[in-house]
Amino acid sequence: MSNGMMKSLAFVIVLAGATFGCDRFGYREAGAAPEASDQELPGSHSPGDLDPLTARGYIDDVRLGHALDPEGKVPTERETSVFHPRDDVHLSMEVTDAPAGSEVLVSVYDATTHALVWSDRKVVKPGRSYLDFVIDDDLEPGRYETHVIIGDEVAANRPFQVVAGSA
Repeated sequence: MSNGMMKSLAFVIVLAGATFGCDRFGYREAGAAPEASDQELPGSHSPGDLDPLTARGYIDDVRLGHALDPEGKVPTERETSVFHPRDDVHLSMEVTDAPAGSEVLVSVYDATTHALVWSDRKVVKPGRSYLDFVIDDDLEPGRYETHVIIGDEVAANRPFQVVAGSA
């Protein structure tokens, strides 16, 4: 094999490994948005460690919308994934199956840059059926994705967009 062919083959092997192998071993770009998965995160053996299916079982009925009902959830008729600048984005979820004291983190990422633009955490209180978050930052027009995390696992993702204009 000629020296030129060896260099080309080496380049193709390195490129294939970089393209197809990185995320397979848990590598993600710093600050990249996490994704829901059935796979356990490697190296996660803390007291709050959950397997992905258990985490998703704790969080149900995740909704985005313009308002909350008296129970603290987004009613079906107010559910949407399209908002305008200066709108409050309400996110609600049922946490009936989550143990009291569990911490739920909601993060919002820019869907294009994957940059974290908003984040808040709340603790599930005893006897509480719903948790709600109000994303009240002045989000610029664009596409976003929410990530609901309990323990160390992403339990749900919800995309939404902010469009120019007013409601």
